Amino acid sequence: MFGLRKNLFAKLKGSKAFRSAYVRETVKQGVAHQIRAMRESRNMKQADLAALSGKSQSNIARLEDPDYGKFTLQTLLEMADAFDVWLSIEFVSFKEGLSRSEDKSVAGLNAKSFSDDDSTWSSKNPNVFTNENSVRPWASRTTFARSSS
Repeated sequence: MFGLRKNLFAKLKGSKAFRSAYVRETVKQGVAHQIRAMRESRNMKQADLAALSGKSQSNIARLEDPDYGKFTLQTLLEMADAFDVWLSIEFVSFKEGLSRSEDKSVAGLNAKSFSDDDSTWSSKNPNVFTNENSVRPWASRTTFARSSS
């Protein structure tokens, strides 16, 4: 396994085009595999997820196809809503991205729904933030105002 990682690192280091292709394929396949893993861990059929998300069963099959990869942000948000999970899209370093994409097991890909999340949600003061700095700096400054025009 170490030889494979060393070979992958050499390819990533040696070619910007390879890095771009690797990221595209890893993200495309990762999203498809995660949708399927979350569906299966909830003992759902594609038709069940289709009903929850307002999509057709053929759309769900396409989203679970690792070769498809034409996800829109809107579709991903709809899937997050259907699974009752948080959708996180962020830019990270290659080191972080490689680390996050390592566990491809069903358990590693599954995200618990809000109601299945850990017991801290049921306590009076849930401890979801590990420290004050865990809140994104822009979150506290964001204001939503309607235009008067």
